[in-house]
Amino acid sequence: MTHNNQVAGKIIFYNGKFLSAGIPFTFHSDRAFRYGDGLFESIRLSGGTVRFFPFHYARLAKGMRILQMKKPAYLNEIYLHNIILELALKNNLRDARVRLQLSRSGHGFYTPRTEGVSVFIDMHSLPAHSYTLDKAGVSIDIYRDIPKPLNILSPLKTCNALPFVMAGIFKKKHRLGNVILLDEKGFLSEASDSNIFLVEKGICFTPSLQNACVDGVMRRVVLGMLKKNKRAAREENIEPGRLLAADEVFLVNAVSGVSWVKIFRKKIYTNETSRMLAESLVRLR
Repeated sequence: MTHNNQVAGKIIFYNGKFLSAGIPFTFHSDRAFRYGDGLFESIRLSGGTVRFFPFHYARLAKGMRILQMKKPAYLNEIYLHNIILELALKNNLRDARVRLQLSRSGHGFYTPRTEGVSVFIDMHSLPAHSYTLDKAGVSIDIYRDIPKPLNILSPLKTCNALPFVMAGIFKKKHRLGNVILLDEKGFLSEASDSNIFLVEKGICFTPSLQNACVDGVMRRVVLGMLKKNKRAAREENIEPGRLLAADEVFLVNAVSGVSWVKIFRKKIYTNETSRMLAESLVRLR
């Protein structure tokens, strides 16, 4: 699910200004830096188009309401969309991974004394081909050390990402393509950077939001595509043992699209559904 040889853009955006990424500046007063008090989105820029941005903005707006961040009137979908396009132009990029971060600004310790919102955007170049299915597939295993708790923050991408960082370290240590996190009841939740789907006898299954997974943009897109193609899809509790019974397993996120899982321990999977979805994503506009 990672893209190699990503090159960072030379220009970033921070609180209304386009700045050189090479100029050191500090986030010491930013609450995302100090407390993880913020939200972020990982967004795909493909051929100069910001893919699925209404879904990303809707999740950000919901997250700001949940975190009780006071959104300035100017900070709307059109404004952020246009800033991303302008930043891409300044970096001469048409295909990139975009990180859009909103954090609570202002003084205070755990309890904020003042309110405000800081906006940070940067981007890294990506290959021009959009959502092409990786021919090799990935290997996965289960990461059990940190179960994902279910609460009002579970569906959001917050700036406190330690469970995913630790899962990533486990993945690297064991030379895996990805790892699957569990919820507190032991059901599948999500991968370290993606939502997960299983295919059993032609039916697609994915953990529900009650399994503490992120309410992923590509998860939402894929569920819509399956419905449009009249493929049965269910959101439910999935026990880890079902990974061994599934015909296919695939992972989805907004940057990579669909990635098929080739192997879980000694289980080998096919990728018919993954290929169909990846081909449909390329055509989807």
